[in-house]
Amino acid sequence: SQAIATPAVRIFVHEVEACAGTQLLSRVLGGRGVRSTGAGGSRLETDWSGHVEQQALHLLAVHRAIMRSGAVVANPEDATVFYIPAFIGFAMPGASGLGHERCVS
Repeated sequence: SQAIATPAVRIFVHEVEACAGTQLLSRVLGGRGVRSTGAGGSRLETDWSGHVEQQALHLLAVHRAIMRSGAVVANPEDATVFYIPAFIGFAMPGASGLGHERCVS
């Protein structure tokens, strides 16, 4: 029988309120994926909302890569790295155009 190799990096993902996590990224992106120019390419907008959207897309890509990595562990004692998927900066007044909503429990 072969031993199953344990990943060198083991990531414990802390739970966060939905309003501060991926739900907030979805709100920033307005349910859209990458905007298309119509010619098959993506377009980088140069206004503030375009930059905010690009940042949200990058964070979502990193989040998905971590969650799909196979290195996520259920027990924090087994972890070598801790990940807190909170994107609260997008909820700050004026940061994302979402208004002055706050994540409050």
